[in-house]
Amino acid sequence: MGWPIDLGVDGYGRWQSDLDAISRYGNTCVSISAVECIFGMNWNEEQLKPWIMSLVEMFGPKRCMFGSHMPIDALSHGFDRLYDTYERILSVFSSDERDDMFRRTALSWFRVPR
Repeated sequence: MGWPIDLGVDGYGRWQSDLDAISRYGNTCVSISAVECIFGMNWNEEQLKPWIMSLVEMFGPKRCMFGSHMPIDALSHGFDRLYDTYERILSVFSSDERDDMFRRTALSWFRVPR
């Protein structure tokens, strides 16, 4: 997520500006993972949603990939809660777009043979 240093309003604006500049390059994508490293072990959906939605808006579903931070996630809310949160946040997207973000972008980015 670009490891924002400041989670306040000003920091969010700087982070958006910086990531927006990077997103203009078509050969970039974003990995959305390790949320507890950014938002702390007691993160919640309301904290994550604006950051995640900004990234998807900037990069588009074909250049976003979601991941966990296992085994560290187990110390926070765990894998199931993390992915349930991702699913709720991304429920506004089509099933094809969600498949891009949860699977196809990573397969393409990491050049996994099909």
